Amino acid sequence: REFVSGLSNHLTELRGKRVGVLTHLSGDQDSIAAAYVLGNLLRDCYGADVAEGVHVPGEVSDVSERFAAALSVQLAPELPEAEHYVAVDAGSPNQLGNAFPSILGRLTVVDHHHVGDQWPEGVAVFASPDYKSSSEIVLDLCILNRRSLNAVESSALFFGIYYDTVRLTVADALTLR
Repeated sequence: REFVSGLSNHLTELRGKRVGVLTHLSGDQDSIAAAYVLGNLLRDCYGADVAEGVHVPGEVSDVSERFAAALSVQLAPELPEAEHYVAVDAGSPNQLGNAFPSILGRLTVVDHHHVGDQWPEGVAVFASPDYKSSSEIVLDLCILNRRSLNAVESSALFFGIYYDTVRLTVADALTLR
């Protein structure tokens, strides 16, 4: 609860700002799902002006492209112009590819891995290995904000969790909750 509350408090600072949401290089199902729902949450609950689509740096795999298309999640081929960026499921600056240098100093990272001290000063990093997927973090943000999910958002987060827990084989009590 403390982790998600801290992240939520930080996200309130994005009210009224133009925000771009992106995944790690070649975004997988967890990163795409979490970024998609987080973008909606930023718009609906935090009052951010969220750029259209989820930016996936690098080449998008066929599987990720089909996943996004099945859920009607728009993938933005180019990094959108924004005042601030939120990168989802990115454990290191290298995972943002060529996008990283242009967004340094205007970046928040949300991740479920142990990221250590890989991120330079000026990047707001919210990472907790207590979660098995970034989709779980976004789900907890929705619960904290008492925001109901629509069918597409619920499906996206379920498949994000399912993907990153290797079909629930590494799921723990928090994941199953």
